[in-house]
Amino acid sequence: MVGRPDDTTGEAICAFVVLKRSRPTGDEAKKIANELRAWVAKEIGPIAKPKDIRFGDNLPKTRSGKIMRRLLRGVAKGGRDATTIFLQRNIGDALITFESEVVSVDREFGVGKVDAVHPPISIVAENPVAVVERTVAKKGSGDVARAYLNYLYSDEAQEIAAKHGIRPSNPKILAKYPARASPAPPP
Repeated sequence: MVGRPDDTTGEAICAFVVLKRSRPTGDEAKKIANELRAWVAKEIGPIAKPKDIRFGDNLPKTRSGKIMRRLLRGVAKGGRDATTIFLQRNIGDALITFESEVVSVDREFGVGKVDAVHPPISIVAENPVAVVERTVAKKGSGDVARAYLNYLYSDEAQEIAAKHGIRPSNPKILAKYPARASPAPPP
């Protein structure tokens, strides 16, 4: 178990779990995660319940628990921290990350610091955006929130995104940045 940043509580518990059988997926993983949370709440206390439970086939081998905790804390925090741990602390053998992060690595650490391998197929990992009506109604910020949401899909914002390594959704702007167009997600 490691801590990771949490917008509501400041820090949340993230548990990495390896079962003595194959890794669960889907509804089975949710069921086992709920059972583990209930067990922790009963045996240790409700405050110790992990917010995230991540199942794996195994854990990396390290010489000390301290190194393992640092590594897992970085994974729990997200892609940017995992990149920092990989490149600045030289922990890990391979880094799997978003294509925009590869552009950031080249800018920050220099082109050629790492060998980027682009698989022949990819998945689309989009950053969802939404206007939460209950919140904007309470704050009176609905017009501003909707204007910002619409701006994100404007040509100007899509250009900014492309310059920062994020694949633009506008096909005309994507054509200006061929490096962002490859590899294309599967149909």
